[in-house]
Amino acid sequence: MHRIALVFLALVAGVAGFVLRGWTSSALEHAPAPEEHAEEHEEEPPHVPLTKEAFDTLGLRLEVVDVAPFTKVTQLPAEVVEYPGVSASKLAAPVTGVVVAIATQPGAAVAPGDALFELRIADERVLDAQLKLLESLTRLGIVDDELRRLEPLAASGAVRGRERLDLEYERRQLVSAIDLRRGELAARGLTPAQVDRLLETKELLQTVVVRAPELRDAVDDRQAEAEGVAVEPVAWQEPAAATDFTAERLLVQPGQTVERGEALCDLASHGRLYLRSLAYEADLPRVVELAKQSAPLRAEFGHSLESHAATSPLVENLGIRYVDNHVDPQTQSYAFYLPLENEVLSETTDPAGFRYRTWRFSVGQRAHVLLPLTQIEGGIPLPLDAVAIDGPNAFVFRKMALEPHQHQTPKTAEEMEEFFECDSCEEEAFVELEAVAVTLLHRDSRHAVVTADGKLQPGETIALNGAYQLFLALQAGAEGGGHHHDHEH
Repeated sequence: MHRIALVFLALVAGVAGFVLRGWTSSALEHAPAPEEHAEEHEEEPPHVPLTKEAFDTLGLRLEVVDVAPFTKVTQLPAEVVEYPGVSASKLAAPVTGVVVAIATQPGAAVAPGDALFELRIADERVLDAQLKLLESLTRLGIVDDELRRLEPLAASGAVRGRERLDLEYERRQLVSAIDLRRGELAARGLTPAQVDRLLETKELLQTVVVRAPELRDAVDDRQAEAEGVAVEPVAWQEPAAATDFTAERLLVQPGQTVERGEALCDLASHGRLYLRSLAYEADLPRVVELAKQSAPLRAEFGHSLESHAATSPLVENLGIRYVDNHVDPQTQSYAFYLPLENEVLSETTDPAGFRYRTWRFSVGQRAHVLLPLTQIEGGIPLPLDAVAIDGPNAFVFRKMALEPHQHQTPKTAEEMEEFFECDSCEEEAFVELEAVAVTLLHRDSRHAVVTADGKLQPGETIALNGAYQLFLALQAGAEGGGHHHDHEH
C-alpha cells in the first residue's frame, strides 16, 4: 500500500513539472524585450495640449519662422511739439469794436472761412473812411450823369468843350479817391468782400464778421508774387480733410471792447506737427548721417494708441527735417525734428452743431525714436511675446504633430475602446505645443532674436504670442504630473 502511494506522488510531480516548463517557455516567448519595455515608458518632451476654446481664449498666432537679418536700435526720447508758424496761431480783431456774438466753442473744429465772431465797429477812423468813400461814390454818379447829358450837346456845339473836359478831370479825381478809400479800409481791417458790399449797398457797415483764415492756393501765390508781395513757400502740403482748425481757447466775451489787432481766440492746426527727439553726443554722428541720407526712421508711441483699431503704436517712414544747432546746457543733448503726419481718429457733433475731433497725436505726447545701429545676421527674429524667459533660460513653443486618434473621431467598438484607454483623450486636443529651449542673441522692448543652429530650426511653426501663459500652463501640468501620453494598447 505504501509503495502504491509513492508511485502516485511521483506521477503527479512529473506532470506538474511538465506543465510548469511549458508555461515558462510560453511566457518567455511572448514577453516584451527590455528595449521595448523601455520605449513604452519613455517620457515625451514637455508640452501643452490646448483645446480649441483654450487656443481662441489665448488668441494664439502660429506662424512658420525663418532666418532673417535684424537691425538693432537704440531708443531716443521724443515729444510731439507744434509745427512752428503752422500749428498754432491767433485770430486778431481787424478793427476796434465791441464783441456782439461768438459763433464757436473751445475745442470745436472750424473750417477755413467759417464765421467765428461778430464785432460792432467802434473805430471812428473806419466810420469816417466809409463816409468819405460813399461821398466820393455819390459824387461820381452825379458826374457820370452830367457827362451823359452833355455828350450830345457837345457833339452839336451847343456847349463848350471846356466844360466837358472839366467834368472828365473831376471824374478821374473821384475814381482815384475811391481807390484810395478802398485801400484805407483794407488797411484798417475790412476785407475786399466787405468793401464790395459797402459799394453795392451804399450803406455804412455797422458790424464786421471775423472768419477763420482762408488758405491761399498756388494761384493766389503766383498773383502775389506778380504784385511784388513776398510769399514764403508752403512747408507742408496735407489733405484737405486736415486743414480745419481747432478753436483752442476763447480770449474775449460778448460785450467786451477790443482794440484792433487784439487776439480773439487761439487757433490750432493739429494736422501739422513735429516730433522733437533728443540725441546725445555719442548718437549725434549717426543722426547726422541718417539725416543726410534721408533715411526713414520709426517712432514708438504709448500703448494707449492700441485701444483704437485703426492705429498702431509704431509709426513708420519718418524723415529727419533738420538737426538743431543749439545744445541743451543742462542735458548736453542735441534736438532734431521729424515732421509728423497726424490723422483724425473720431469726430462727434453736439446738439448745437459744433464738431469736436480726436486726433491720433497731441502736443506734449511722449514717444521714442528708434535709431538703427548694427545688424544681426543669421538669427531668427521673433516678437518678444513669443519667448518665455525663466531666469537664464528662454523657451519658445513649437507646434507638435497630433496623435492619430486626435485627427479622427472613433467609429468602431475597437477604436472607441482604444480612444478611451488613452489618458489624454478625455478632451480632444486642438493643438499641442512643445517647449523648446533657445539661445537669445538680442532682446529689446518689442523683439527677440534667437539662434537658428539649436533645437529650433527655420521652417518650423511656433506660437508668436502668449509664450509666458503657455510656460505657466506647462509648469502647472508638470507639478500635477500631466501632459504625458502613456498609451497602453
